[in-house]
Amino acid sequence: MEKPKQGKSKKTRDMYTDRYEVENHHCLAAIAAALIIRPLSISKPSPPAQQSMGGSSRSNKEKSRRSYSPEDPLSDSDSRDASPPPRHSGTRSRSTRRRDSSDGDGSDRDRRRKRSASSSSRKITGEDIAEYLAKKAQKKALKVAKKLKSQTVSGYSNDSNPFGDANLNETFVWRKKIERDVTQGVPLDTFSIKAEKKRQRERMAEIEKVKKRREERAIEKAQHEEEMALLARERARAEFQDWEKKEEEFHFDQSKVRSEIRLREGRIKAIDVLSKHLEPSDDFDIEINEPYMVFKGLTVKEMEELHEDIKMHLDLDRATPTHIQYWE
Repeated sequence: MEKPKQGKSKKTRDMYTDRYEVENHHCLAAIAAALIIRPLSISKPSPPAQQSMGGSSRSNKEKSRRSYSPEDPLSDSDSRDASPPPRHSGTRSRSTRRRDSSDGDGSDRDRRRKRSASSSSRKITGEDIAEYLAKKAQKKALKVAKKLKSQTVSGYSNDSNPFGDANLNETFVWRKKIERDVTQGVPLDTFSIKAEKKRQRERMAEIEKVKKRREERAIEKAQHEEEMALLARERARAEFQDWEKKEEEFHFDQSKVRSEIRLREGRIKAIDVLSKHLEPSDDFDIEINEPYMVFKGLTVKEMEELHEDIKMHLDLDRATPTHIQYWE
C-alpha cells in the first residue's frame, strides 16, 4: 500500500489519496471477510482477546494517522475521511455480502447469457414454428370459449336437456383439429372472438333452418296420415257398399227362389204374381189380364209386405229399362 507522495500537484495528490483510500478499504474488507468466514466450530474469543484485538485495531489506526506528517498539505479532515468508521466490522461484513451477492448475480447473468447464446445458436425449424403456432391457437381458442360461455344452448341447460349432458354449456375445444388446421396453414384469426361469434351465428341460423324443416316435415306427415286415413275410410266404405250390394243381390235371388217355391206349393203371394207376369213361364198356369187385380182383397199387413217387395225389386231388378218401368 502506497502513501500519497508530497510535492506533487493538487490533482496528482488527490489521485494518490483516492487510490490510497480505496486500497485501505479493500484491505479492511479482506480482514473482515477473513474474520467472518471462519468455521462456526471455533469458540468465541475471550474478552481479553477482544480487548487485545481492539487495542491492535486502535494501534493500527494511530499508525495510519501518524503516517501523515504535519507538513502534508492535505488537511486532517481528509485523513479522517480516509480512515474507516469506528464500528467497521458490520460495514465490512455488509460490503463482503454485497460483493458475494454481486458475484453470484454476475455468475447467474453469465449462465443466462450462455443459455441464451446456445438457444439462439440452435436453428429454429418449421416444426418448432408449427408447434408454437398450434399452442398459441389453442390458448386463443380456450380464451374465446371461456369468454363466450353461455348459460343455455338452444334453450337447453346443463340440468335440463334431453341428451343427459351435464357439461352442455361448456364449449369443446378440439385441440388436435386446431393443431392440424394450423399445420395446414389456417390463420390464427380463425380462432378469434369475432370469427367464433360469426360461426355461432351461422350455427344458430342452421339450427333455425333445421327446426323449420322439421316442423314442415311434421305438418306434411300429419297431412299424409290424414289423407291415408281418408283413403282407408273411403276404401272401407266402398267395400261395405259392395258388400251391401252383394247382400241385397243375394236376398233378391233368394226372394225369387222363395217365390218359385210358393208357386209350386200353391201358396201364392201378390209379389209372386207380379214377378211371373213380368217374366211369364210355362211351368206355372197363372193368367192375369191386369196386374192391379192382385191388390183386391189384401189386408193392410199384406199391402205393407207387397210395398216392401216392390221396392226391393225396383232397387235390384234393373236389368232392362222395361223392368224398371214395370216396377215403377
